[in-house]
Amino acid sequence: MVIPLGGKDVQQLSVIEKGADGEVDTRAVMPVRFTQLEVAV
Repeated sequence: MVIPLGGKDVQQLSVIEKGADGEVDTRAVMPVRFTQLEVAV
């Protein structure tokens, strides 16, 4: 799974993988900034 992790101003695009043994590994890929989704009316 690839998701942005962090707060409103500072985020890291992270890859989260779960192995066959159930172990979860998280690694940061690059700094990003996602904005809040906007609703068009």
